[in-house]
Amino acid sequence: MTPILQPADVHWNRPFKCAMRDKWLQWLSEGEEEYTISGKRKFASYEMVVNWVSESWKEIPQELIKKSFVQCGIIWCSSSQLHERLTRLLADEQFEQAEEHTRLTDDEEDKEDENHDEEEDDVQEN
Repeated sequence: MTPILQPADVHWNRPFKCAMRDKWLQWLSEGEEEYTISGKRKFASYEMVVNWVSESWKEIPQELIKKSFVQCGIIWCSSSQLHERLTRLLADEQFEQAEEHTRLTDDEEDKEDENHDEEEDDVQEN
């Protein structure tokens, strides 16, 4: 159901997460290092993370967000048309075909996130 109900997952969650990850990695490698009393590196401040979110969001083109809703069929149709589309999709078992039009399935995206988490762990250890 992701391809028709979750425009963010289909189109712009990935570039947003990548932008956030890039900002975090830059801070991790270039930022001022502060440590706790026990010797662990302090986390980025909430203010800094909010700035990363704001900057990352601004990097997502407005056209991409609009396109995501259009391609998922969420706008420019009445609620009855949307309901009709879902009913037809489920009845015709077209879900797998719709899933093929996305970049990654949910499982593939989870695997990509795991790979990035492992990369982050490697960077943090160095």
